[in-house]
Amino acid sequence: MYSLIEEIFELKGMFKWLRRTLIVFVQATFGGTINKEIRTTVDWLFSEPMVIYYVHYFRNAMWPDGKFVQMPDPKTEAEEQQTKLDAKERFLKNIPDILQNTVGGQNSRVGFAKIFDAFQEEVTNKHLFYVLFEMVLLELCPELKDPKLLKKLEEFDAQNKAQLSKQSSLDSQDGEHEPLTEKPKQREAAKNVEQPENIEAKSDE
Repeated sequence: MYSLIEEIFELKGMFKWLRRTLIVFVQATFGGTINKEIRTTVDWLFSEPMVIYYVHYFRNAMWPDGKFVQMPDPKTEAEEQQTKLDAKERFLKNIPDILQNTVGGQNSRVGFAKIFDAFQEEVTNKHLFYVLFEMVLLELCPELKDPKLLKKLEEFDAQNKAQLSKQSSLDSQDGEHEPLTEKPKQREAAKNVEQPENIEAKSDE
């Protein structure tokens, strides 16, 4: 964690070395307490009351007054850029004072700008969403952690794939035999076409 702080806030140079020394001192003195506080906070964020709160908040956001929310008109590229700039400005204005005093005002702004830019990557956001969604599912359905269940799901998936491949091979074989069955029909149609001509020839004789 402290290495991540050094990388984000660029704690290098003489004065930055002093701040780094201060952080190392805090780590050595209160490291266990800080880690315990972080674990407690994370446990609280994923506790049962908080999960219920997230579900209710999602429901009220997507179905206000019991009706599905109406999607707004898509924004133009200029509007998206302006929204991004406004969000970044508000984000940088809410840097905690204790962080600015520890790593410096300029370094804290640089670090927060890095964090903001990191969350602008669509692929990264998708991956983060999937990880958090998986954590919520495992919290709501602990039986998903059972390795036997995962093994059964893998076996079921393998059986479905085998059935699909077998069905596709049978369909391809039927497609290969179709021209052979069509030839006799074409011959019968040709004979039926030729018969009236033969009848007319005989009548002329």
